[in-house]
Amino acid sequence: VTACGGNVKGEDTFSFDLTECPLSLIESTGKGKFKAGFELPVDDTTIYLNRTHPIVESVASYIMNTSLDQYLPSPARRCGVIRTGHVKKRTTVLLLRLRYHIITIKDNIEKPLLAEDSQLLIFGGSPQNAEWLPTAAAEELLLAKPEENINPDQAGDFIKRIIDNIDFLNPHIEEAAKKRAEELLVSHRRIRAASRQTGVNYRVEPQLPADILGIYVYLPAG
Repeated sequence: VTACGGNVKGEDTFSFDLTECPLSLIESTGKGKFKAGFELPVDDTTIYLNRTHPIVESVASYIMNTSLDQYLPSPARRCGVIRTGHVKKRTTVLLLRLRYHIITIKDNIEKPLLAEDSQLLIFGGSPQNAEWLPTAAAEELLLAKPEENINPDQAGDFIKRIIDNIDFLNPHIEEAAKKRAEELLVSHRRIRAASRQTGVNYRVEPQLPADILGIYVYLPAG
């Protein structure tokens, strides 16, 4: 909220003031000023903000939507380059949006359902010689903070190298999407088996190519 121009004060109970935020964000949350807490219990004048609360979802949707719109300002960035001591060589994190058709087959009739998922992929080195790393490493790296400045032109050049050589990365990206589709199929079958449905088959088809929503490059400090 503060990244969008809002003001937040408090410790256990917080006072939120969104009056300086963009009008579209205020309208989506339906509130300009309010008190809220993130842990129960709260009193009758305080909103309990859990992960799925409409206000939380509205703020998250606003940040995501504006980050995908080149004409609107957003606190989120789809691309970034920092120098940090968390890496010993150039490391890149890709944020993917994966789409799937979950197809239910019953009495020879297929009914497709569109599903979306997000996934992080991380590799070290250049796209031409990418060393793919565990996803957990990407999640940890997202918390890294910059330790040195980097020239904007140089940062742009690092991002451009990834974009210009994306064809070297696409085979692994597609393989990750297919693997995720298999995992979704197993989960879907397990849920349906638990509900004791019979005479129904399923198929999950990844919709390729995957959308690359973010490219984040981490360079060694010093």
